[in-house]
Amino acid sequence: MLTNLPKEKGWITEHLYQYKSFWWLTLGALKGIKRTQQCFKAQPTDIFLVTSPKSGTTWFKSLIYAIINRDRFDISSHPLLTKGPHDQTLFVCKCCNCWY
Repeated sequence: MLTNLPKEKGWITEHLYQYKSFWWLTLGALKGIKRTQQCFKAQPTDIFLVTSPKSGTTWFKSLIYAIINRDRFDISSHPLLTKGPHDQTLFVCKCCNCWY
């Protein structure tokens, strides 16, 4: 199905592929998106942090984790003192095993 998508000449990659009104650089990225759509089930308690690369994503993850868990841990033994925010939170793709 992915090979039948509309495509145009790309400026970074050879082609851009259109899927659900968005243009994607690679078919590999689209495969990951489709897998995520098929297996990810949102929960009422899920929080999505969506940022551009190099815009402070790690800092935001730490801040959100600290706020959500502020009453759960003593400040002297808070998990963020010994592990980074990436170890404390999940990426959507980690849930679906869809690295692309």
